[in-house]
Amino acid sequence: MKMTTTTTTNELVYKSPDIKHDKGFVYVASLIPSYYEFSLLSAQSLRDHYPEANITLFTHQDFVDGRAERLFDEIRVGIPHSRRAKMWCMARTPYDVTLYNDVDSLVRRSKIKKVFDQIKNYDMAFGSNLDYTVADPELVYADTNHEHKIIHHGSLCLYHKSDLNLEFHQTWYDEYIKQLSAPWEYDWADPVWKKYDMHTLWRLMSNNESRFDRYQKIKIKLLERHWNNTFIDRKQDLNEPPIITQLNRTFISGINEYQKSIDRNINYYEKKKKTENSGVFS
Repeated sequence: MKMTTTTTTNELVYKSPDIKHDKGFVYVASLIPSYYEFSLLSAQSLRDHYPEANITLFTHQDFVDGRAERLFDEIRVGIPHSRRAKMWCMARTPYDVTLYNDVDSLVRRSKIKKVFDQIKNYDMAFGSNLDYTVADPELVYADTNHEHKIIHHGSLCLYHKSDLNLEFHQTWYDEYIKQLSAPWEYDWADPVWKKYDMHTLWRLMSNNESRFDRYQKIKIKLLERHWNNTFIDRKQDLNEPPIITQLNRTFISGINEYQKSIDRNINYYEKKKKTENSGVFS
């Protein structure tokens, strides 16, 4: 498998002697410190319901503290400084079978232990997308004619470690980076999609571009909603109690804005402290 050349290292900085690599969970905390805090919260909820789970964290070295070694079996650093570093990390999973889960989530039931049974006859599986849970009405469909719904949600992905699957995740990341930097070339789709990786995912899976035809060989399952949901899901859309719940995006945005406020205050007082002796401060 050809991997994109980057300055990243994917360095292993901690490894539990008890870790097993047959199946495990992957979390990715990149770019924003609050995502690291969420990874600890979500991993703890997973440990509460599945104490023997194998869990790997991909993050930045300067985020890591002693709490992580008490929750994770592996800690890897040197990942891209990107909001969507998750796809890059998914392509480098240490497990034969992996459940990637967004950090801003909670594991709520011990049935999580059975999640790996969901792809016994599949190569990969994603959570589902519900119309009323998306951030923008235009994010329900991949196209402006409203003919192609986005049904797979990238907040959770279960997959086997095959060459094609790993290449799929790397391509997802590479294409998303191109999507961000290049002019929007899809006149059949709303430009609002430019900043979202779910449209990139749809392009890889939809058989809409011949250069991605090889990914049609991947047998993909759409998981039932109770495996991956939100707090605003209606009861009638869940056929049993939730197992993993993704936190509300407005809550996450609020936390991130609060983090920015803290950073501004820290910078202000550090600057003030450095200049107090000089008698000059502006």
